[in-house]
Amino acid sequence: MITTSEAAQRLGVSQRRIIALIQSGRLCARKAGGIWLVDEASVKQRLATAQH
Repeated sequence: MITTSEAAQRLGVSQRRIIALIQSGRLCARKAGGIWLVDEASVKQRLATAQH
C-alpha cells in the first residue's frame, strides 16, 4: 500500500485526481487512520495501460 501522494507522483497526476480515481473505483484503496492507502498493484496496472 502506498500513499495518495506517492501514487500521484508515480502516475504524474495530482492527489485530487488520485482521490477521484479511488472514488470512481478505478484505483483500489482503503482508508486507514483517516488517510487513503492505495494498492500498489492497482497503480502499476494503471501505468501499464497508460489511462491516467
